[in-house]
Amino acid sequence: MCTFVYLASTIPAPLIPPESSTHLSVTPVDPADSEHRSLLRILSHHHLYFVSAHTGCGCGFQLEHPEYAEDPDDIQTSRLLLSRYLANLLKAGAHLQIYSCWAGDEHHPARTHGSITSEAIAQHSFVERELLDLG
Repeated sequence: MCTFVYLASTIPAPLIPPESSTHLSVTPVDPADSEHRSLLRILSHHHLYFVSAHTGCGCGFQLEHPEYAEDPDDIQTSRLLLSRYLANLLKAGAHLQIYSCWAGDEHHPARTHGSITSEAIAQHSFVERELLDLG
């Protein structure tokens, strides 16, 4: 099962199609889609995006146990690119939220809610049903 990472922004975010980057992609989510409609009850901002690492999902941001990670350099690169991407959005005046969950659990509310900086994202492993505020 994969970790999915969703980004909500107060302003439109630049898209990064999967084919244009090997370590980070940001694609729009249609909140009218029944699969994603419930995200609007969890996230406060209505510009919604699916964020994926080099793995094509959020699993590529996880480095909880480095001794078991197959690609720690790729994980760190994906995290750094996400950190820079978020920092640029914040500099543009955005307020951001990130929600992580298991694939298919988008309709479940967050278990934890906290704040994080864009810099700290570079060292962060997302946990199931975690809601994070930035900016």
